[in-house]
Amino acid sequence: MSEVPRSSEEVRLGYYRRVLAICGLLLVGTSYKLWLPQTDYPQVPVFSALVHAPAMIDYVLAVGIIGSLLAWLVTPNRQATLAAWSTAMCIAASCLLDQHRFQPWAYQLIFSTIILATCEAKLALRLLRMIVISIYVYSSLSKLNLPFMRDEGQMFLDVLLGWVGAKEALAASVRQGMTLLFPLGELTVGVLLAIPRTRKLGVIFAAVMHTTLLLVVGPLGLNHWPGVLLWNLCFLAQAPLLFWPMAEREGEEPVEAPPAKLRAVGIFAASFVLLFPLLEPLGYCDAWPGWALYASHVSRADLYIDDAAAEALPEKLRPFLVETEWGAYRLDASQWSLHALNVPIYPDDRFQVGVAIAASQRYGVALFSQMSVQDPADRWRGERTETRYRGPEQMKEATKRFWLNAEPRDRLAR
Repeated sequence: MSEVPRSSEEVRLGYYRRVLAICGLLLVGTSYKLWLPQTDYPQVPVFSALVHAPAMIDYVLAVGIIGSLLAWLVTPNRQATLAAWSTAMCIAASCLLDQHRFQPWAYQLIFSTIILATCEAKLALRLLRMIVISIYVYSSLSKLNLPFMRDEGQMFLDVLLGWVGAKEALAASVRQGMTLLFPLGELTVGVLLAIPRTRKLGVIFAAVMHTTLLLVVGPLGLNHWPGVLLWNLCFLAQAPLLFWPMAEREGEEPVEAPPAKLRAVGIFAASFVLLFPLLEPLGYCDAWPGWALYASHVSRADLYIDDAAAEALPEKLRPFLVETEWGAYRLDASQWSLHALNVPIYPDDRFQVGVAIAASQRYGVALFSQMSVQDPADRWRGERTETRYRGPEQMKEATKRFWLNAEPRDRLAR
């Protein structure tokens, strides 16, 4: 006999849980190489103690992620706690082995499962709503700056203007101003969803915005990685599930709240997700945990290889070499990530330093390479501070500038 939910909140969260589980399975499936102990692309653990972690751990955790998500999908509401905890722990542990796996959707999934496992439906719904609102707000604020107006914003705008044949019709200053429509749209959705009286309008605005974004980044536009489309589809579904008004069910039974210590875990997890992004502008929170999505100001690192040495690279890396004005070649690690793993590169100089070191060591070009590490761009002037490191010893020294690990897993750097 199927379980009868006790409240309208449980009905909502039952559907929402299944949407998250399905999206999680699809996202892991489209990026399956990322979660396996592959050697096509460097892996950079969160802690240096994990640099020597055996490949078998990756396999075990990958199986755990899939199995946990399947169990979370089919288990009745009030028996899904164990599957939720297993999902969160397996994804989090796998991300510790490779920072690249800490994709925004994986981050959201980790904390959403913890909240659903520790809080009663009414509290869980309130916390999940706050997190979704914060994603819109933080994402919008990360784009209200000159770097976005000059870079990512122009890329999006070109697609929209191209549809109406007006790509070259506008002055540069007008184009820069128009790019602010993207973050202002996100901010509007976040504000509308935060106010109970305007939530219906917020859901409608969210549907319009995500549909437009799907067209921009989809096959008719930028043709981005399928995971970007899937995550936007998830947001399309979660807006009405979490925010559209629902009538109270008659004869609802009171739901017993979990123990106070368990609820405290969920509240702490939600508080962390809500407050940690405040440190992103100060440089103490990475872009994706800070919900700086499609932001252009983020830090980065590039590997430059001398002209003659670049010829020693394998054929599979040749398409990702970009010739510079001064003769060397830049390895486009972002495109390499998309082709090798089907995911965007983790947007932080710490991870990208590890990628550069692994590539230079593995293919024997470290002595003929230099690494450029660029701090986040100034949000109002667009200027960056750049530091160059030449050769393997200096590159190794560059890893000491970070609190967390920047060295690749040893089996991938050989």
